[in-house]
Amino acid sequence: MLLHRDFEHENNWHAADAEDFHELLKLYQDLAFQLVFYPATSKAPRDKDWTTTPYPIEDYHKGQNVGVKLGTPLAEHKYLADVDSIGSKLRR
Repeated sequence: MLLHRDFEHENNWHAADAEDFHELLKLYQDLAFQLVFYPATSKAPRDKDWTTTPYPIEDYHKGQNVGVKLGTPLAEHKYLADVDSIGSKLRR
């Protein structure tokens, strides 16, 4: 699976082709990540019930943004979280 960064658009990563991208989505699903798909024109999901709606890989359309629902169980007592740090101030 080959990923590359789109340097014209900061923080954008793209799979080399559609087949690789679907393999990546499948890997995320196999890791128990709960995915959410939303328009590329949006910075976040806008669907009313996106937090409880399942998003099967088959519903993904080329060009959509892909997010992962945080705080959902990956396994017993294991969760995915996003932590922002303030850099070196946390290191002592």
